[in-house]
Amino acid sequence: RPGPATGLPTRTSQGDLLFAINSAQGEFPLMVTAPRDQENAFYETFRTLNLADKYQLPVIILSDQFLADSSRNIPLFDLEKLEINRYLIDPDETAQNSPYKRYRFTEDGISPRAYPGQLTGQTVLIDSDEHNESGHIIEAAEIRKKMVDKRAKKIKKLIQEDLIEPAYYGPDDIDYLLLGWGSSYGPLREAINLLNNQGVKTGYLSFTDLWPLPSQKLTHWLKKDVIPITVENNSEGQFARLIRQETGWEVPHQILKYNGRPFSGKEIFDRINQEVIG
Repeated sequence: RPGPATGLPTRTSQGDLLFAINSAQGEFPLMVTAPRDQENAFYETFRTLNLADKYQLPVIILSDQFLADSSRNIPLFDLEKLEINRYLIDPDETAQNSPYKRYRFTEDGISPRAYPGQLTGQTVLIDSDEHNESGHIIEAAEIRKKMVDKRAKKIKKLIQEDLIEPAYYGPDDIDYLLLGWGSSYGPLREAINLLNNQGVKTGYLSFTDLWPLPSQKLTHWLKKDVIPITVENNSEGQFARLIRQETGWEVPHQILKYNGRPFSGKEIFDRINQEVIG
């Protein structure tokens, strides 16, 4: 994902957020994340691969050209704390799941997963068309509805157990709250330092998990008497639109840039002074 930058294939952008979240002709659960820096990209990729296996759903990782081209010093990766989780069915549970049903209805929406040949005497049927619990294609209205509801339960479990709230940077008492996602992290950290040094009390929420949208910290701050400002590399304020869609909160100020170049901290600092404070 070098852009996405239509017509500028070697430049950067954040113009595909809403496309990634809605990248289907129908409804199915998925997750969208955007790493904030090189170190976070490594650990986030490992984490989301595990989550894709745990919840049996697609995970889209939104990197961009700015992150790919930039460099920084980071600590050595701590490989010891990384663990690969495949979330396959325990063969000892075969008796409890006989006959094996790949799409078994469960309380949390996650069906037991086995690979062909894993379970002695059991057949693994997988189908991309709508199917019953055993994996056979169906068009029955009642089963179709139950399958859609089953898959939707995965998102509820993901939100409760594995969704990560945005990282907050700044003082406890603020007047302005900057909201950014993905690779805007570095420039926004610089910008809030410049603003606070100027005497403008400013905080910053850096989002990595984007869909489902974590809303606890966001709602906590928006309930206070603060002025929210989104900062994005696109022309339509897609993250601000997502916030309004998911929380009902309107973001009154948007700092947008869409000429293929990334933000700098000084640029964000100047534009907030000119377009918001000024």
